[in-house]
Parts: sequence; structure tokens; C-alpha cells
Amino acid sequence: MVREHDDQTCEVTACLLSLSRLVRLAESRWLTAGAASRVLLASMWVGLASLVNRVREDPRLTDYKLHGVSLLSPTVNADFVISAVAALPADAVLQELPDDDRVVLRIDALGQALHDELTYVSAIGRETWARLA
Repeated sequence: MVREHDDQTCEVTACLLSLSRLVRLAESRWLTAGAASRVLLASMWVGLASLVNRVREDPRLTDYKLHGVSLLSPTVNADFVISAVAALPADAVLQELPDDDRVVLRIDALGQALHDELTYVSAIGRETWARLA
């Protein structure tokens, strides 16, 4: 029984860690904004605030690198949602480039990837936007 519990704990821990692989947002590289926003949102949706509260309640731990969590508000969360979704078309095109970076030769595939993502984003309903934010 204990062994099974340990395996389940490891699996849950691995899932949470994979969600929380933070991406450094570089002001000079706006292409990181979407990925950084998606990681932060995923972390928030699985309980980042609860984890931060536990750290702050334990006197043996420091919250030195967690002060930014206090700045999160509904408005800031909405901005992160917009950033995460707005970056999807650019991310789709960038995903195609490593295969062959000769843009002129691959313009149709790149255009199709861009079109597909724009179609996906434009189909997101108001209720979904409200729920995400």
C-alpha cells in the first residue's frame, strides 16, 4: 500500500513539475511571452496560490522569489490569458521553421499553419474567454 502511494505521489509530482517549467520572459524577445504566460496560467490553475501560501506559513522557508504572485489580480490574469492565446499563431509558424527555414519555399505550409491557428483563436467563445481569465 505504501509503495503504491509513493508511485502515485511521484506521478502527481511529475505532472505538476511539468506544468511549472517556468520560461524566462525576455523583454527583447516577445516570442517568449506566449509560452511564459501559458506556464504561469497552468501553474495558477493547479494551485500556485495555495503552494505560495503554504511556503509563507512555514517559517523555515523563504518566499523571496515568490513576491510577484502577490501582484496577480483579475486584470493581470486576463492580460496573461490574452498573451497566451494571441501568441498561438506566431508559435505555430515558428514550429514549422525548424523543419526548413527557407520561408519562400515553405510559404504555403507556413500560411496554412497561421490560418489554422487564427481559425482556432477566432472560434474561442466569450464564455471560454471569461472562464480562462
